[in-house]
Amino acid sequence: MLRVTGAMAVAMATSGCLLSIDDNRVNADASVDALGVEAATDATDATDGHIGTCPQGMIEVPAPDAGRPYCVDATEVTNGAYKTFLAAADPPKPGAQIAACDSWNTTYAPPGWTGTELGDLPVSFLDWCDAYAYCKWAGKRLCAAVGGGALDFNTGFATAASEWWLACSRGGTRVYPYGSTYDPQACIGSDYDAGSQSPPLAVGSASGCQGGYPGLFDMTGNVSEFLDSCGSTPNPTCGTSGPECDLCLLVGGGLHDGENRLNCSYANEVNRNSHYDDNGFRCCADVP
Repeated sequence: MLRVTGAMAVAMATSGCLLSIDDNRVNADASVDALGVEAATDATDATDGHIGTCPQGMIEVPAPDAGRPYCVDATEVTNGAYKTFLAAADPPKPGAQIAACDSWNTTYAPPGWTGTELGDLPVSFLDWCDAYAYCKWAGKRLCAAVGGGALDFNTGFATAASEWWLACSRGGTRVYPYGSTYDPQACIGSDYDAGSQSPPLAVGSASGCQGGYPGLFDMTGNVSEFLDSCGSTPNPTCGTSGPECDLCLLVGGGLHDGENRLNCSYANEVNRNSHYDDNGFRCCADVP
């Protein structure tokens, strides 16, 4: 189920609800964006976010209204990292998962997992519970609400309440992570490189798909990303009435998607137990 369309995001930009900034560099004269988020101006931020604050492989993102900044994974979680998690934590022990997952999610391994998957590709085919468990195991969290806790399923996404959306849109100033004009060759979707993107490509390999903040890659495209944002009413078409059929948000679009989905305000509603070839995720964390 479509939550927010690319057309809506483009309309917001053209009506002035989103502010356009230079697509190729951080504008040092525009240090505060549309939501009161202080933008990074140090040139060294282009590779490491705010240097010395986030763990390796994560980028610091400022919060609205001078709130506490937080960290976001620079890329989607890879097969290589997920393989390490499976070796340590699979199969899950009874009681190891949150209540919404514990009764039915018997393995963290995606369907068809062999352990020989290319390590630099984003892990895919996993369900929401797998993504949530990985981030918890890694000492992080599935990206959720700014300040902590799950993101409100009905009203939270594409607002200043969402960690993921703030990071992708550079605090609400961009439609796409790289700017305000769609570039079919920027991020890995159905228009990228004549459609040769299936299966997903190595994380960070699309150098034009960087942003909203420097050092963040593939916020749209390659694989869609689960958020800690689920409803409490099971999808009636799912087949059961358990929490595995609750709807959860999957954002950013994936390798099969085009302009209308490869933007920061696109969200899809999928069952908690859904497995697709472009289901993926990244984690967020507090600044140490």
